[in-house]
Amino acid sequence: MSKPIPIIVGVGQKTLRTESPDEFPDPIDAIVDVVRAAAEDAECKDLVAKADALQVVSFSAWSMKDPPTTFAEALGMTPSLKELTAGGGNSPQWLANRAADNLAAGRSEIAVLAGCEGWNTMWRSRRTGKNQTKYTDRLEIPTVGITHRGHPPEGIDQGADNPVDYFALFENVLRPTMRGTNRLGLGDPAYPAIPRREMRV
Repeated sequence: MSKPIPIIVGVGQKTLRTESPDEFPDPIDAIVDVVRAAAEDAECKDLVAKADALQVVSFSAWSMKDPPTTFAEALGMTPSLKELTAGGGNSPQWLANRAADNLAAGRSEIAVLAGCEGWNTMWRSRRTGKNQTKYTDRLEIPTVGITHRGHPPEGIDQGADNPVDYFALFENVLRPTMRGTNRLGLGDPAYPAIPRREMRV
């Protein structure tokens, strides 16, 4: 028998940016909508119910005791494998690779991968007085993968602890080889280069 070849049969995505508190999405509803959209894309309405794996990318805007189980119940799934990744910017790709390895090895036959980040929603909801704080339970299940700190001590010490800070440093380091412009397309007046001797990196 030939080795199984993992394939993607359906995808779903939902992006919502709104100032209206009445339109702020619930993370559970958002996951359900997107997973069902993926099933529709696959033209197989029974696909989700038949899945034997539900693998969820960690999110930081909400906190639940057991996200995979919560989402599985909302989706009407009974997967034998339920996983939640550790935090880290590479978690989505890492999880896709892990799911593919499981499929190729025959450890699962149909896998649903899902994620729902909502910092934009959380900040907007706080500004409008409709703070979504009902999901504040401490995580009670183990995670898979490696946790990578988003704010290393070295960056905090140098005042560069967010992407908006240190991406600019990358641009300035590369700028001498990019003929006076950077990848963002900003010119000298709008984005002056910092001499390398003045950079503390």
